[in-house]
Amino acid sequence: MNLQKNKWDKSTLEDCCEFFRGVTYSNKDEVDYDGFGILRANNIDLNNKINFQDIKRISSDLIIKEEKRLKKNDIFICTASGSLEHIGKVAFVNSDTEYFAGGFMGIIRPKTDYVNPYFLFSVFLSPLFQNLIQSQRAGTNIQNLKFSDIANNEIPLPSEKEQTQIAELFQSIETTIEQAEQQENNLLKLKKL
Repeated sequence: MNLQKNKWDKSTLEDCCEFFRGVTYSNKDEVDYDGFGILRANNIDLNNKINFQDIKRISSDLIIKEEKRLKKNDIFICTASGSLEHIGKVAFVNSDTEYFAGGFMGIIRPKTDYVNPYFLFSVFLSPLFQNLIQSQRAGTNIQNLKFSDIANNEIPLPSEKEQTQIAELFQSIETTIEQAEQQENNLLKLKKL
């Protein structure tokens, strides 16, 4: 892969995507079953994947905007938490879901005519973004992240072809890691026999 970093444009996050805050609700809106599924920070695992365990449900009588539903190519982000380590935690949404982002979460929806969604996700995983998050929370007890805090920050924006190459490379690495983890799990199961 021959990347032309010196020719890359820059863009702001605001130009690359839209941002939607998650659904806010009260304890009285929670139900045990047959309601809207709400994903929260605990639904993003350490590998930046969405897990569908411990899903909150809220009454289907509530009116929720469709834009708050997690859709294919969205980036699911933790924007508020009692723990600083969770702020800025992200996961990529591989397919449309029936679930909505919770109140302390946000949805970054890439403008697909402008940026490759998985390339943008890789930016959110990069030291560039992690340093930005660290600088936003430095010296503060407030443990939340507003999109307006990061919207005007510039990110590198390679050509469409290079974005696709970078996204495919990261996806290939991710697939290889998943396969290796699966093989390791299979070997551990065999050892127990």
